[in-house]
Amino acid sequence: MESLETIISNIVNVKAELKTLEGADNIATLVLATKTVPRTVLEALAEYDKLIFGENRVQELVNKYFEHKNVDWHFIGQLQTNKVKYIVPGAYMIQSVDSERLAREIERQAARIGRVMDILIEVNIGGEDSK
Repeated sequence: MESLETIISNIVNVKAELKTLEGADNIATLVLATKTVPRTVLEALAEYDKLIFGENRVQELVNKYFEHKNVDWHFIGQLQTNKVKYIVPGAYMIQSVDSERLAREIERQAARIGRVMDILIEVNIGGEDSK
């Protein structure tokens, strides 16, 4: 695990690099994957800057969201329709929506609590059967 100082330095460097790209503010969003990141580091990062955190496990996102509500949380993993109800209240965005059925369940659960959920749709442009 990298030190907090190294992580912050990496964030600063990536943000600086993004600023050098023409129009990058409109096309690139830095999402910090929080898998296996200790809570103490998350707490420090949550206070550091307006960051977007990504989590790929439903229960982890739910737990971390309630501890760090000032952070925009993205769900970045494979999501099953039966777990959508747990993600919608805490996630700012759900990435990797891979079916119409999943999108409809997200819409249904979001409407139930008066939300419109931002999503990213996963598209298999390579024609791979496994995707």
